Amino acid sequence: MGAVAILGLMGDAATAGISRAQIWQWVNAGVVLDTGETVTPELVRKVAAEDLAAIRAELGDEAPRELP
Repeated sequence: MGAVAILGLMGDAATAGISRAQIWQWVNAGVVLDTGETVTPELVRKVAAEDLAAIRAELGDEAPRELP
């Protein structure tokens, strides 16, 4: 307990929880980034999809297929 497998690696579940909570705080507060974009659920999904696409490109067939 207290750990999560991410891309075959074990990570501390608390770190994932803290990251998730921070993103929620940014969305909830309507934080505006240096780019002028407001952090919204749509922006978070877009950035996550872009990052996942980059991981897939690097890992090929070993990469996860979709976001949860």
